[in-house]
Amino acid sequence: MRIRVMLDVRRPLKKSRRLRKKDGKTTEVQLRYERIDIYCYYCGLLGHGDEECDLLYQKEEDDETKNRGPELRADFGRKTLDDEGRWLKERARAEG
Repeated sequence: MRIRVMLDVRRPLKKSRRLRKKDGKTTEVQLRYERIDIYCYYCGLLGHGDEECDLLYQKEEDDETKNRGPELRADFGRKTLDDEGRWLKERARAEG
């Protein structure tokens, strides 16, 4: 599913979100973001990379652990609705 939302870029990007369904049950979904330019995998903020992270430099020793990774980035090679429907049209012509 793809949705457009407004985010406060002063806060870290979330990795997942718990959603409540109509029947009252909850499910956790993994979030992915498009159009992320400069992003810090350590603190989750936009606007700087790992090498410029204030939180990382406040630590006495870098343990090399990052709270986030490249899995937050959405694939740019997504198909449009027209691309998905094209094969159906071609298949219908071939069968018809």
